[in-house]
Amino acid sequence: MHNDKLARVLIVEDESDTTLLFKKLLERDFKLEIFTANDCASTRKSLKENNYDLVLLDYQLPDGDGLEILREINSADDPPPVIIVTGHGDEHVVVSSFKQGATGYVVKDKRLSTMLVAEVRNALTRAALREAEIKLKGLGEFYQILVENTSDVIFISNGEGKVKYISPSVEEVLGYKPSELEGKSAFEIVHPEDLPTLMTKFYDSEPGVPIRSLEHRVLHKDGTWKYFDAIGTNLLGNPAVAGNVIHSREITERKNVEKALRESKELYKTLMETSPDAVTVTDLHGKITNVSFRTLEMYGTENIDDLVGKNVFETISPRDRERARHFSKETYRQGFSRNVEYTLLRKDGTEYIVELNSTLLRDDEGDPKGFITIIRDITERKKTEEDLREREHLLRVITDNMLDIIIYFDYEGFVKYVSPSLETVLGYDLEESVGDNIMGMLEIVHPEDREHFQTSMEKGLATPTEQRIQYRMRNAEGNYVWLESIGNPLIGADSKFEGIVITIRDFSKRKEAEETLLKINAELNGYAHTVSHDLKSSVSAMLLGAETLKEILPQIEGDETRYKVKEIAETMSSSAERSCSLIENILSLAEAGQVPREISEVNVGRIVRQVLEEISGEIRKREVRVRMDPELGTINANSTQIYQLFSNIIINAVKHNSNPDPSLRISYSGKDEEGLHRYKIKDNGPGIPPGEFEKIFLPFYRGDSSTTGIGLATVDKIIQVYHGKVNVSNDDGACFEFGIKDMEQT
Repeated sequence: MHNDKLARVLIVEDESDTTLLFKKLLERDFKLEIFTANDCASTRKSLKENNYDLVLLDYQLPDGDGLEILREINSADDPPPVIIVTGHGDEHVVVSSFKQGATGYVVKDKRLSTMLVAEVRNALTRAALREAEIKLKGLGEFYQILVENTSDVIFISNGEGKVKYISPSVEEVLGYKPSELEGKSAFEIVHPEDLPTLMTKFYDSEPGVPIRSLEHRVLHKDGTWKYFDAIGTNLLGNPAVAGNVIHSREITERKNVEKALRESKELYKTLMETSPDAVTVTDLHGKITNVSFRTLEMYGTENIDDLVGKNVFETISPRDRERARHFSKETYRQGFSRNVEYTLLRKDGTEYIVELNSTLLRDDEGDPKGFITIIRDITERKKTEEDLREREHLLRVITDNMLDIIIYFDYEGFVKYVSPSLETVLGYDLEESVGDNIMGMLEIVHPEDREHFQTSMEKGLATPTEQRIQYRMRNAEGNYVWLESIGNPLIGADSKFEGIVITIRDFSKRKEAEETLLKINAELNGYAHTVSHDLKSSVSAMLLGAETLKEILPQIEGDETRYKVKEIAETMSSSAERSCSLIENILSLAEAGQVPREISEVNVGRIVRQVLEEISGEIRKREVRVRMDPELGTINANSTQIYQLFSNIIINAVKHNSNPDPSLRISYSGKDEEGLHRYKIKDNGPGIPPGEFEKIFLPFYRGDSSTTGIGLATVDKIIQVYHGKVNVSNDDGACFEFGIKDMEQT
């Protein structure tokens, strides 16, 4: 480049706006003759027709790679300097560019305006320096101009290392003005760790022989350390110089790139050794070149030679190999493939299912060289998914064929699933129900049951607990049917409430049967009361006759006759009293087996204390030790029936306990998963003879100490009415364990 002409610069860029920006930036700071090209073809033509002092070359062009153009430029004699321009900073691009001979590298980011101007200035300076060295070596003035305009730092030091001269570029590179360093030792700003090697090389150097690649760190004025690569020559014996001449170029960015590369290699090694997924590296033909420890584990070997050198397609099940080759081509074409499932083979021939992601690897020149694949064993996951699908299918078959209606609605009340039995039971279209709000069903609920239905649904959504209700609902034909619903909350894996599953059963026939039974029971109850009344009238007449005979005994003459009459009167009185007691017990037994109409929340503890108070005289007389749980719970029931249930068992336990130190224990264990309130009443008496366990609840069965045989039969009847269970055993005395359910209010 001659001083009497403008430097010729070729801008190779496919974006016209970017080209315009580059021209404005360069024209602002330099006097240049600027040419442009927008693709590889026009670039080659322009280079063939003209000589340039500098080329700004885009890394990616529409019809080729910028590195191809770079190689072509540098293959020519006396090529111009080339600055690579790219849209993305990439270590691979940096390394490849400098390997191909680029003199600079600029990224299209926020530093573009500064970096581009700086790189162009450096390139033009180097170009001028090169031309000056060739054509004007003898011109010191021009050399001085070049030195003062270079971005590299050039300085001359005496034999003691003190700076005799330093180029103005030191201020831009290190922040010091030349005057701040001249006269001082250059070694003062060299890193202490690098100083010994640097000093040794200089002091041991031969005069006039350049010392190359003197890498060292230099202290910037802001306190940071910058990397430099220097070329030094000992010219102390040259009178014209009388010093060591050092030409230093900052290589901090290059060192950072090298460090990043080292860290990347270390990271790669760590991933290969510790990754929970398998990592496999192959060449373009599928030959395995490296594997991770996890890959060996999956393959079923500890010997890396079992895999390295083997073709990767041999480890794939034959039925998936063709598909694997297809995806290999796709990976080569687009650079990656994601979430592909294959069946692989272990060393022993067994199969396992994997999910893999593969990426194309490139060499320093950007050419494809192989693949790296991350593999995850999903055999167990696939088995779990298959089991889940089978269970879902089975569940769907079950729910689709149930006679009961199954409805699932989410936590906002919107119906997500309805079983086909909706059409069978109520006659409504299945598809029309999904997506509706559960409260929409209120329209077909019987007006008298709507409030109860709505309250139950709202309670279930507000406080997820089991809800059991009975109500009437209108079917598609306009008739009301009795339904019973059991709603249970659906809790997700994260313990979050997701919705409610309701099972609805048509119990219209059962309801009719219950009403019929109630009617029959009412008739029987009336009959029992009538018979009881008539029998009591007859028995009362007998009692009256017996009492009358007792009253006229003094009027009867003759002791023998009087005695016989008295004996007859007492027999009549005793028989009549027993008949009255039997009639009362029979009436109680008849009432015990009936479904009660009056139901309330019964405090069991209060009922038990009432029973104990009524027989307190007998308890004190026998000195019975009574222990009772502080809380015996509450039950939705008829209070008279609960009284009969507990009083019959407790009185039986107190009266028939012949232990010298009698005791009675009454306990409550709460409500179980079946909805049964669990109670235990235990004494320490002689217990129940083994042969009587199956008989004691039979009406009129009289054991050794029984009178009428109706008390325990009444207990059994009441427990059945409340859908309960009873178990009798001997545990150091008689032990009655029973459970009863809450009675639904209707």
